[in-house]
Amino acid sequence: MRRIGPAWFALLAVALFILSAGCGARTNETGGSGGNGTPEGGGSGQTVSEAKITLFFTDDEMSDIVEQQTVIRYTDDEDKLKQALEALRTGAKEGAVSLWEKAEFKSVKAEGGAVTLDIHLPDEARFGAPGEALALESLKRTLFQFEEVESIEVLVDGEAVDSLMGHEELPHPIVRDESA
Repeated sequence: MRRIGPAWFALLAVALFILSAGCGARTNETGGSGGNGTPEGGGSGQTVSEAKITLFFTDDEMSDIVEQQTVIRYTDDEDKLKQALEALRTGAKEGAVSLWEKAEFKSVKAEGGAVTLDIHLPDEARFGAPGEALALESLKRTLFQFEEVESIEVLVDGEAVDSLMGHEELPHPIVRDESA
């Protein structure tokens, strides 16, 4: 009988290694989620829910609000708001422009019906009066579509400012308009 040499053992070990590498944990990547991927805090033991939401962008001329649908994945109500805001920032599809693309959502806190949003606006994320009005409208429509949101407190770098970009008055907080 012929003896198996060390080269065969090495080849067998490599083959087993390659086969076993495919048995590891896989991440669940789904398309069409507005680039959201796995929600923050999506560790083991947490239930991940999905919701179809409407996002509000502007058209190419920044003259009107454009609605687009997307699906977000989230673990709780606060995470749902974070995922919706991230989709608002990055999820504009053809025919729409995100007014929040260059903004940074530093934190989102939800307590009761009150949402506190702390943002950072670099110079390239600022617009003239019409763009600022559309940006505020897109933010309000996106967050107020969730029944649990009654008010939105917008802070810029932790401060309550009179105006988001220097043109439109920024109420503290922005309250849901029941007539709309």
